[in-house]
Amino acid sequence: MMESLNQKDTPQTCANRIVLTQDQLMIPGIRSFGWQRDIKANSPLPDHFHENALELTFILDGSYTFRIGNANYSLGGGELFIAYPDEVHSTGQLPMSVGEIYWIQLELSRLENFLFLSREASSSLIRRFCRFGQHVLPTRKKEILSLLSRAFSCALSGEENERYLCAALLAACLNLLCCEMCEKSDNRLSCLTPDMEAALHYIHANLREALTLEEVAAVSGLSLSQFKQKFRQQTGASPRDYINRKKIDLSAQLLLAGKSKTEVAMELNFNTSSYFASVFRKYHSCTPSEYVARKKKGTR
Repeated sequence: MMESLNQKDTPQTCANRIVLTQDQLMIPGIRSFGWQRDIKANSPLPDHFHENALELTFILDGSYTFRIGNANYSLGGGELFIAYPDEVHSTGQLPMSVGEIYWIQLELSRLENFLFLSREASSSLIRRFCRFGQHVLPTRKKEILSLLSRAFSCALSGEENERYLCAALLAACLNLLCCEMCEKSDNRLSCLTPDMEAALHYIHANLREALTLEEVAAVSGLSLSQFKQKFRQQTGASPRDYINRKKIDLSAQLLLAGKSKTEVAMELNFNTSSYFASVFRKYHSCTPSEYVARKKKGTR
């Protein structure tokens, strides 16, 4: 068995990924602050942990699956994934998905001056986070995104005044998340509305059909534009992305059961086997045949 990696982020700046570390941030308590947007699936995250660091991954858009021990955690836009200090986590054998994320690693080895806060305030903040114990938290996406995006812009500037503003925004974001944790514990967070529940049920029951957004919108009783907007708000993904992802999840099962690429494409109502292969590659970063070969190799 491969040993888990004690992963430490390194600075990076490119079109779809920016990572800022302590040397650049100069904010006590923030080990790294990163952003990533992917238009196609990337390699899976291997088993790793962050020594003395609490990692928060906020899903802006798309669907992601993380793994801790034998448990898989599936998240959509507006949800937060929490990896506690020294906790081994990965994406299992699943690739990093199409979507957009922010992540923050909070350094817990020293709480003195954490986010320029008093020791009492910083200790309370970290204690409330660690007491929660859960790994997935639905959030008020607009509020959290507003705070995170402004904080990240401040961090990128490198200016002293912006640095203090970044710390203040992150402190506000973390305190807001702590309040939402309390709400979750009290079961007061809102669930899917009945129209979205009906839409999701219809999608899941008809994955083998050539689903159109118009027919799913009709099931929900909304106009197409209203349906698209509301679906994304409540699931974190566009309807078409959600449908394609669920079809590809099912296609993987069918391929491993021995069906050919063409058979699967026909069964799931993709126009052609080549189109099916291109959609499959988007979510798994490999062709259907490569996927089957990898799975077989992994089970030998």
